[in-house]
Amino acid sequence: MVDWLSPECLEQDAVYLGVLTAWGIKPLSRLEYPVRPWVLALFRQMALVAARITRYAADGTRVEHWVFSRDARLVERYRRRFDQRPLSAETAHLVRTEAYYFGYPPCCAEEYIRNPNAPSDLP
Repeated sequence: MVDWLSPECLEQDAVYLGVLTAWGIKPLSRLEYPVRPWVLALFRQMALVAARITRYAADGTRVEHWVFSRDARLVERYRRRFDQRPLSAETAHLVRTEAYYFGYPPCCAEEYIRNPNAPSDLP
């Protein structure tokens, strides 16, 4: 059985998202786990701009993630909107905002808002 949370699988996921973003398929991507320096160096080689974003859970726990894009302005807009802010409950407005940043079509955001816990066969 594959351990999807192993460092190797997470690094493959990070590289995959990096390629999709570098090719312009995704306008902005987010990694919600730590990445090793070689992954960030690879992003720079792919002409991606990356930023570490710090958020805070309701209990005060610090939560860090990375966002990256070909568009430095998009990274900066995301950073201004979310960095050093508390994590908030998913609202329809938040789902639509994040869908825009991550390149999801509005119809997908609306479906997620209507049915956020739809079953899936994805691991």
